[in-house]
Amino acid sequence: MKKKGLLESEAVLLGKLLAKAKFPLPRPAFDGWVENLPHVAFELAVVRLSHTDWEVFMTNRGPKDKFWPNMWNEPGTIIRQNETTAEAYRRLLKSEVFCEGKDFGKLHFVGVRDLLKGDGRNHCRRGHELAHLYMVEYRGEALEGGKFFPINNLPRHTIPHHRTLVAMVKKFLKV
Repeated sequence: MKKKGLLESEAVLLGKLLAKAKFPLPRPAFDGWVENLPHVAFELAVVRLSHTDWEVFMTNRGPKDKFWPNMWNEPGTIIRQNETTAEAYRRLLKSEVFCEGKDFGKLHFVGVRDLLKGDGRNHCRRGHELAHLYMVEYRGEALEGGKFFPINNLPRHTIPHHRTLVAMVKKFLKV
């Protein structure tokens, strides 16, 4: 009968590799990490008020994404070791919203959502995630890297737990 888990020699090697690892991790190492250890995510709702209703900025993960191919989500990132919230925010703006140096104004803390590993509205397929949700209001037109959608009419292929995060934003905005 095959034993589940690591052999002692594998555990020693993994410990040495983890001590050597620096962020950003190569994709296979990152995927293995987030699938097996709880992680803290910085999720960002970029909202704007159109002439009729609130809209939320969403990005598409593309066809090669391991966990959610071609699915829509709010921009987000994993907070790295010794990285502040402000640093994660600036990195996220640069990597997913393509607005490095752009000032959106006040960053509002919306709340924390505990997303357990699994599928569904309150689960994260990739792994156990503590999602720290923030919101900024944008007063411009288009942003690179994604698209604005009416907050009450998200794209059909939205990641389920991101629907939960948008619901938190709606409650925060009282809509």
